[in-house]
Amino acid sequence: MRRTSIKSKDNDFKIKSLNEIAVLRSITRRKNLFYRNSPFDILPIMIILKALIIFEILIFGHLLLAQQTIQKSESDLEKKLPKR
Repeated sequence: MRRTSIKSKDNDFKIKSLNEIAVLRSITRRKNLFYRNSPFDILPIMIILKALIIFEILIFGHLLLAQQTIQKSESDLEKKLPKR
């Protein structure tokens, strides 16, 4: 990477951006090498993991909603029933 003299803050921002781009490119290269050298295809595994995570979020969301509904129903019943 070449170095340039910094005359203003805008140039400083551009140089930082170029450095960030270089870092991101090196990370991407490492990832690509890892996936290319793996003995199995990673894409189906990633799709399955995403589906499982979404399914889990939906299930726990429904369970949480059901729990809140039950608690509200119980509190409503306690208010309606006369105390002995």
